Amino acid sequence: MEKFSSDFTFLHWVSLSPASVDATLEKHRSKVEVLSRGRFLDVKFAELHHEQFLLVTNGAAERLFDVLVGIFRRMALCQSLSRYHLRSARIQSVCVYLDKWCVEGGTGSNGRDLCLIEEHWRAYTRPVAMRWRRVWRLARWIERMHKWLPVFNETAFHPDAIAAKLAAQRFRKRALACAS
Repeated sequence: MEKFSSDFTFLHWVSLSPASVDATLEKHRSKVEVLSRGRFLDVKFAELHHEQFLLVTNGAAERLFDVLVGIFRRMALCQSLSRYHLRSARIQSVCVYLDKWCVEGGTGSNGRDLCLIEEHWRAYTRPVAMRWRRVWRLARWIERMHKWLPVFNETAFHPDAIAAKLAAQRFRKRALACAS
């Protein structure tokens, strides 16, 4: 056991300047957004853990929490429940330091209790998110209909098809009604 202990290095707490905290927070936000799109292999989880550790230990936990909640809210607008759960579980797996901060009494500046899991559910069950997911599903169907319509017309209005016969009958009926 002793021979392996020298192989591991532990990350130590580093005091960051406010500009460095802002830069780290922005870099962390962009990496978490990559995770929210489902591109898990493009992000190194060790770097995310380290960035969150630095942000929490340097007093930016509430800002980090707000960034993650914003990402959850954007994800909830257009993702199905299974996809949302998968991607948000990956994001939450990185949030060890933030969860520890929240459990140890992390409250926001306005006195609200901060819990990432509750905010994760609240973001998905918001009425506006439900309406946007419905619009998103409809938009995807409209896109598919444009692709399928020529194929449907090709088969439905073939001379031997029933749709062509019904259209001819309606045309004759209306033509006779206009003639008389």
